[in-house]
Amino acid sequence: MTVKKAIAALDFLINNKQKIIFNILKEKKKMDSGDLYREAKRISKQNLIPRTYRNHMKKLQELELVKEIGFGRWKKYEIVI
Repeated sequence: MTVKKAIAALDFLINNKQKIIFNILKEKKKMDSGDLYREAKRISKQNLIPRTYRNHMKKLQELELVKEIGFGRWKKYEIVI
């Protein structure tokens, strides 16, 4: 499967806020969790609360689209594709 086909398949697997987070990471490659949260919150038209953000990140990790590096306040996320 090509990268374009894999990304097209994401439309059925992730919701709009998860797509926003994924696209930010696709552009930046790696980001601190706090910076990623603030950027996603800024771009998202709706309010993004921290608990919802963590659930979105968990889903993206389960789908093996992003990888978590570190823990706690030093946590970073990196795109896998």
